[in-house]
Amino acid sequence: MSVFTMKKVVVKFLLATIASICCAAQVCATPVSKPTIMDFQAKWCRPCRAVKPVLAKIERKYAGRVTVVTVDVDDPANQELVEKYGVTVLPTIVFLGTEGDTSITTGFTGEENIYWGLKKIMR
Repeated sequence: MSVFTMKKVVVKFLLATIASICCAAQVCATPVSKPTIMDFQAKWCRPCRAVKPVLAKIERKYAGRVTVVTVDVDDPANQELVEKYGVTVLPTIVFLGTEGDTSITTGFTGEENIYWGLKKIMR
């Protein structure tokens, strides 16, 4: 790979990163009526399957106080959401607080991290 080609790749990466940061800034301004967890997943994604029981437990434990939404990234109807939240890794979990606070985690790194994200939006 030539130096020129490498520079083009780096510039594309930086532009994508900046776009993702700008998207995240827009997400922070998204108001919700109650704390919301958005689970971006796909049927073929093994780590996504590991997230499901944790979110089901949260839905039962916090019934009526937290909204849990599953977003299938392969469904064309959800592409606008996928783009809005800059989803490129699965699973991606977006935590939306009622005061516009937002936290995003990617990959499944354990139940504790999901509860940590929930705690940040439960004020």
